Amino acid sequence: MHLEPENRGALQTLARNHGWIPADVEITDMEVAGAGNMNRVYRARLSNGTSIVFKQAVPFVARYPDIPAPIERLATEHAIYSTLGTHDKVASAMPKLLGYANDVHLLALEDLGPGADFTHLYQADADTPIVPLCELAAWLGELHSLDVDSSTTLANHSMRELNHEHIFEVPYFEDNGVTLSTALEEAACQLRHNEALMTRIKDLGDVYLHADGPSLLHGDFYPGSWVRDAQDNCRVIDPEFGFLGPPEFDVGVFRAHLLMASLGDEEAEQVLAHYTGRDGISWELVQGFAGAEVIRRLLGVAQLPVPDDDSLKLAWIEKATQWINV
Repeated sequence: MHLEPENRGALQTLARNHGWIPADVEITDMEVAGAGNMNRVYRARLSNGTSIVFKQAVPFVARYPDIPAPIERLATEHAIYSTLGTHDKVASAMPKLLGYANDVHLLALEDLGPGADFTHLYQADADTPIVPLCELAAWLGELHSLDVDSSTTLANHSMRELNHEHIFEVPYFEDNGVTLSTALEEAACQLRHNEALMTRIKDLGDVYLHADGPSLLHGDFYPGSWVRDAQDNCRVIDPEFGFLGPPEFDVGVFRAHLLMASLGDEEAEQVLAHYTGRDGISWELVQGFAGAEVIRRLLGVAQLPVPDDDSLKLAWIEKATQWINV
C-alpha cells in the first residue's frame, strides 16, 4: 500500500485494522504534511473532525529519488518513540505514537497541526527567538541524559552510513552534483586540498559512524525538525536518524544551525547554557561536528533556505574550518 491520496480507501482499512481509527470513522481527505525530505508524509483528515499524520518510508529519499535510503528507517523511529513513551518530560515535546505497520513501513502519529517549522530562522531579516531555542537546548539535554538500554534497533547503522556519506564525504567530492557559485567552488577546492582539515573530517566521520552510546540522539536536530503545534508550543519531530551514540553530534549540529540562524557567539552561548546533558561532554568534538555540519549544508546535497549571499556563506565556512581544526 503506497501512501498516496488515491489509496485513501486502503489506508482507511489498514488504519481501522490496526485500531488507529474507529470502525465508523472515515478518512475524508489527505494532504501533504510539511516539507519532509526522507519520507512520504500525509495528514489524513477524519470524519469525526480529528486528523492523523502518516509517514511511510520508501527505498530512497522522498525528495531526492535518485538517492537510495534504508527502508527500515521508520522501524528505528518507532523504536525511539516507544522508548521515549516511558519518559514523559522528553516525550511530551514530541508527537504521540499511534502505531507502526512494519509490513508497509508506515508510522501513525499524533497530528500537531499545520504550524510551520523553524526554517524561517535562516532568513536574513528573521527575528530569532532566544526563548524557544533555550527550551530546545534544555530538551536535548534531557534526551541525552536518559538511561536507555542498548539494542540493535537503536544502533541505526544503515541510516548512519547514509548520513555519514552526506556529511563527511559528498561535500568534498569534486563533482557532487551540487551547483555552486564560483566563489563557493573555489572554497570547496581549498577545503579538498587542506590535508589537515580532511584528516580531521575523516576522524570525525569515524566517531560518528562507529561510536556507540552513551546517549540516545535525535540525529538531525535542526530547524526543520522543530515545529509549532496548534497551541504554539515548540515540538520536536522526525528522529529517524536517531541512534545511541556520542551526544556531541547532536549538540554540534544544533550549534551549526545557531550560526546559520545568524546568532552571534554570545547569543549561541546563552542558548547552549541551557543544555545540561551528560557530564564530560567534549566541546572540542562539538565544534568539530558543528563545522562539518555547516560545510555539509553549504556545499553538499541537503541545502538550506539561507540568504543567497556568498560573503556570508564564505564567512560561515571560515568559521566552520576554525571549529574543525581546533
